[in-house]
Amino acid sequence: MSSPFEFVREWGMPLQSLAFHDPRPLLPAATISFLHYAGVPKWFELTTSQTTRFDFLSTAINLTEVWNKEMSEYSLPVAWAGLWRIGDITYTQANAWLCIEEVTGRVVGVDVEINNPVYAVNGSVAGMMWCMKLVRDWARPAGGSLAGAGSLEEAIARASLATVDRGGDRVRVRYAGCGI
Repeated sequence: MSSPFEFVREWGMPLQSLAFHDPRPLLPAATISFLHYAGVPKWFELTTSQTTRFDFLSTAINLTEVWNKEMSEYSLPVAWAGLWRIGDITYTQANAWLCIEEVTGRVVGVDVEINNPVYAVNGSVAGMMWCMKLVRDWARPAGGSLAGAGSLEEAIARASLATVDRGGDRVRVRYAGCGI
């Protein structure tokens, strides 16, 4: 992966930085640099047979604070105190908190309505953003049709990412930067 500055240039539109209130989490230096110098879009949406939308906050919130407001009748699992909510993931029929793990910088989803409520989204914020960029760049010339999935597979292979799920017949990608 290239630097946060190169990512912003390649993304091609303004992104918003992600701030943290004190006390700030202990995160890898690469995560802090990426969030400060590159940032995240306001939102990013993928539509196939179902829609997945990532909405990003401008300021991260420790999951303890979120839990106290939204789940006050339950105790917070101790291992989750090191999670910082950076946004939300909305699926066609579900929602999850999008979080960064302290120390590792790993990006996870937290959905308290499923059996395994914490699941990996990506190994890092930079990795997640590069994946979003890869899909966005692939979808532009493909016009949203999975008939172009061969080129997506090639793009993923060049980027050394996971394989493509061919479950739907169309992909629509929408996103919003910070705006000027």
